[in-house]
Amino acid sequence: MKRYLFPGIEVARTAGLCARVGAAPIVHLDIPFGDHMVVLSSGGRAVRVIFLRVARMAEVQLEHRLRKYEAPAESMAVVALDLAGVRAGNTLEFGTGTWSLPKLVLPGLLIRSAEGATATFVPQSDRRWAAFLADGAHGLRVRDVAVARGESQQCSGFWIRNSLRPSISRVLITKAPGHGVHLGGCEDWLARDVEVNGSSNVAFDVAASPRGLAVGVSGRDAAWTVFNIDAADCRVLLCRAERGERCAFHANADRVRFEACEARDTPETGFAVENAAGISVTDCLTVDCGTSQKIGTSSGIVSGEVKEAEIGHNTIVGGAVFGLYVKGGGGRFEDNIVVGVRPGLAYRWFCWGGSIERALAWDCENFAGIVQNKCASLAELREGQKSGVIEMKWIFTKALEADPRFVARQDGNYRLGEGSPARGAGSDGSDIGVRWSRVEELRALGAKAIVLRENASRYAKLALESAGKTPAAAGAWLATAKALAPDAPGIPEAEKALPK
Repeated sequence: MKRYLFPGIEVARTAGLCARVGAAPIVHLDIPFGDHMVVLSSGGRAVRVIFLRVARMAEVQLEHRLRKYEAPAESMAVVALDLAGVRAGNTLEFGTGTWSLPKLVLPGLLIRSAEGATATFVPQSDRRWAAFLADGAHGLRVRDVAVARGESQQCSGFWIRNSLRPSISRVLITKAPGHGVHLGGCEDWLARDVEVNGSSNVAFDVAASPRGLAVGVSGRDAAWTVFNIDAADCRVLLCRAERGERCAFHANADRVRFEACEARDTPETGFAVENAAGISVTDCLTVDCGTSQKIGTSSGIVSGEVKEAEIGHNTIVGGAVFGLYVKGGGGRFEDNIVVGVRPGLAYRWFCWGGSIERALAWDCENFAGIVQNKCASLAELREGQKSGVIEMKWIFTKALEADPRFVARQDGNYRLGEGSPARGAGSDGSDIGVRWSRVEELRALGAKAIVLRENASRYAKLALESAGKTPAAAGAWLATAKALAPDAPGIPEAEKALPK
């Protein structure tokens, strides 16, 4: 049975979502300024999806054409291109070799390796910014390529600015002297199955680029921070950070979500979230983060002045100062496990708002520090609350000091074994610590399916919002959502809202 990623062309045309453009490869789109999604189709099936941002009084021409580039046989030299004649909407396909590109400004470009080939990109000799330097390249898609630093000592792998919906998929970046990936002013971005090995700054840096999704991205050996998310409404899922010099994951923007991620071997902090609202860290694992005693806030996870935070179902193993540190703000800090923090504290609570419950600690030098009071054990904490020395009597009421019985801690298997007191003891009836069944479900789906579900949920939301005003358009949005992922969240609500 065929599965279409978009509703049939006739359905979309009836709903006012598309218009016939003819058979010519060059298409003039007489569309108003604003953001647009252009679907190029053949036989009722989408072959390219191009995202555009059109300025006032501007004209847009798209050319649906494949351009192939082959490196000279047996040549090890870098092939520098000027991309003369390339138009917006072209697909650029590269054979095996080392290539360098000029600054990318055309919208709708798709850059990829040819089937069976591996194209490696390096900065142009006179441009040290990045191997992929783009500005205003709306809808840019780069996939199935490798990136190296070449002769430059200062470049980044990707430096993309002011571009709507850029996408980077299945890319390997090696030893970037600057950032591995930098996105600045890029809305609705996507990074999928990207690997950054070595960065002299930040491996994956997002600034003023809201509503993005990183799934299956890994970074290691960053001289500063591995992931830095300074943009609202971004989701970081199934990502892994190792050996950051300071921090594995950092966020200071509203509603950033870290889910099912891993942070390892980072001296200062595994996850640092601060000065924002609605940030969440859930089902994440930190191993040997916060090991530096030179930094007073070294932690597996630290939440600083975050309002409405959700830090839950995480497992923190190892560290020297704090396991979970909450400083100011408020929210829910529940269902976490901290093991093996020495000589510091499993939990550091310096907050007058929010709740911290079902907190399990084991093999730590001290159970908790509450404002100015340090408690070596849970029993000592209880006595302090009873005597009034600790005024906050409403926290840690359902805490546990017990061996979580990991399957094999010495081998890095932090799943809960038989007889674990954390099994089924969570606030929602699930396990305390990482909910490994949920993580495995996400891994089984894979990055591509997760992206489809994410997009399907967005279309379902559009259908729900337009159901009462424009039912025909809402029906097309819903058909798109169901075609992408029939079981995506939000589809049942949209179906109920549409008139029968």
